Amino acid sequence: MGRVKYIVYKGTESKNLVNGEKYTLIELANEANLSYRCIATRCTGKTYITDNELRPKVEKHATYKDQPKISSYPIFESVTEAFSAKWLKVKL
Repeated sequence: MGRVKYIVYKGTESKNLVNGEKYTLIELANEANLSYRCIATRCTGKTYITDNELRPKVEKHATYKDQPKISSYPIFESVTEAFSAKWLKVKL
């Protein structure tokens, strides 16, 4: 087994954590309702942790692929052309 890593908490927003006290990663993870691995990643290379690292995680980030593709000009001149193109794409 490895040694237990203690990190100093420097913050004011937590109800159960005291500013300047040392806490283990498991205690910090339980306080922030995050996984141990998430807190360990956020604390990599740091000697103290702030309220910013104890924030809740974001479920999903919007990516370029998730956004709908909007054209600045119409591809087809009429509704008939759009309907025709829809059927021309179908494999025989």
